[in-house]
Amino acid sequence: MSFVPLYVNEIHGSSEAAAASLLAVFHFAGLYAGPLGGYLSDRFGRVLMMLIVSLIAGPAIYLLHTANPGWSVSVLLLVMGTCQYFGMPISEAYIISHTSERNRSTVLGVYYFASRGGPGAVMPALGYLIDNFSYETCFTVAGVSMAVVAILCVLLLWGSRD
Repeated sequence: MSFVPLYVNEIHGSSEAAAASLLAVFHFAGLYAGPLGGYLSDRFGRVLMMLIVSLIAGPAIYLLHTANPGWSVSVLLLVMGTCQYFGMPISEAYIISHTSERNRSTVLGVYYFASRGGPGAVMPALGYLIDNFSYETCFTVAGVSMAVVAILCVLLLWGSRD
């Protein structure tokens, strides 16, 4: 997400203000995706719902380089924001239900570090890809990486009813 405003500004020539406003589109998804994710995971299962949004996120990231600065990039950002905010209550509920009360805060702390702070550690590598190759390379690597992790999780968790 951090590079999308730069991408739209540099590659498509959008104004800085218009490019920066795309962050609001991404975060707008939090208004509905969190509650919807919690509701659907209660109905259909945490693992299934998490696997579905994880399998959608990789292709959405990959497709960013094909989007124009108009409606298609906004749709992709809405999809990406939905995936992120949809998964938050599901992940937290899964961790809480699978962790002893004694270790729950520690495990949630590691989860928050990995999900909120972890992407910050990846930003220099993605910036390197953009500077030395292209935004397309960056989005491809990020999207394929996300898809590979999601597929591995599907294989590991297939049949889990939790």
